[in-house]
Amino acid sequence: MTGRAPTTAITIEDPRCLIHPDADNQGTVDGGSVLDARSVVGPDAVVTSSVLMAGARVGARATVIDSVLGPGAVVEQGATVTGAALGDDAVVSAGLTLAPGTKLACGERV
Repeated sequence: MTGRAPTTAITIEDPRCLIHPDADNQGTVDGGSVLDARSVVGPDAVVTSSVLMAGARVGARATVIDSVLGPGAVVEQGATVTGAALGDDAVVSAGLTLAPGTKLACGERV
């Protein structure tokens, strides 16, 4: 942890959220979500009641609800993930909606 302030605008709807100072957030984060170091939330993305581990990325206009994204996992632009668990470096392709409860293995791409 470097202690530096985030360099982009952050909208925090819920004071229970924990956002690492090295996270880059341009979307809306609420519902007690946790963002670890180097995690990224793109423009107009929404993260609710979820955990993004180190290096996880949520693309522009994507939605992540009640989910856990492992280190390096990616939810690409416009995708929707609800109640899912994404292993390390797993990828949800742009525009895709995962069925609730989906589990992706490490490195899996859908």
